Amino acid sequence: MEKIVFFNTTWMDSYQGKEDKVYMGGSYVEQNGYGHEIYNFKNIKGKVYGYVQPTGRNNLERLGVRKNTESLSGVLVIFTATHGEGGTYIVGWYKNATVYSDYQETRIEERKYQDEYIGYYAVANAEDAILLNKDERVGVFEPIPKGKGGMGRSNVWYADSDNMNDFRRKVLTFIDNYEKEKAKRVSKIKNLKDSTLKKKVEIAAIEKATDYYTKLGYDVKSVEEDNVGWDLEVRLKRMLLRVEVKGTSSSGILVNLTPNEYNNMKLYKDSYRVAILTNALNESILYIFSFSQEKNKWIDDYGNILEIEDIISARCFI
Repeated sequence: MEKIVFFNTTWMDSYQGKEDKVYMGGSYVEQNGYGHEIYNFKNIKGKVYGYVQPTGRNNLERLGVRKNTESLSGVLVIFTATHGEGGTYIVGWYKNATVYSDYQETRIEERKYQDEYIGYYAVANAEDAILLNKDERVGVFEPIPKGKGGMGRSNVWYADSDNMNDFRRKVLTFIDNYEKEKAKRVSKIKNLKDSTLKKKVEIAAIEKATDYYTKLGYDVKSVEEDNVGWDLEVRLKRMLLRVEVKGTSSSGILVNLTPNEYNNMKLYKDSYRVAILTNALNESILYIFSFSQEKNKWIDDYGNILEIEDIISARCFI
């Protein structure tokens, strides 16, 4: 059976520190203006440290270990809090956490508030911690059950009575589905960011190459949308240069040519140029490679040789 424990804490927006407003905190929070769970989801050097106010020691026996066990790893710690409009809801969780029976003292500076170092009862890797936003907390899962077998007055609840088995299954299913959906969203955001960065690099490279040839007195025309095998047509009197432009966000030169670009590079060796802008969005450097008949190599003005590696690929499908 999955080792699960619920820590009922004060409702906060982010659990990141003193600027976080505290809601529904009980007498301690009313008197002091903050709760010790204030840093529960703060990433501190790759770790998160969870606080809850228990009634005495945490009884880890209820998680299936022997009596007087001081700590237990591999626990799913689910944090809950009471909403201002009523109802106690899941606000986040730690997976694969270590839970302690007693309060753990600490001297971690990032957990210091008003000259007090705030200890903890659970620790996990930050990558295994998820905090729901305010709307998700009340919109995606049912309130925590009260009454027989449900969460009582204690802030530490194990949900281990027989009539809570169905609720536990629902919780595990919800967490699993949520994490899968979040992984999809993160992947889409990453792809979008990568796509946006790539476009910015491409634009910067085209602008730099255009500016370079324009200052030399050439007429520059973009043929990027024409799929001819190069990006710019650069003319001066009767001379025509076909310039393929590439950009990188790093200082290294490693670019790919499409089959069309590569074929035209070989076909128009004398008039083809490969312009590569490195570190495109910062202190960029433009390298322009042309073919040297003497050395049978693609070389730039600095003597750099553009090494070319043929890559054979295939698409297989039904």
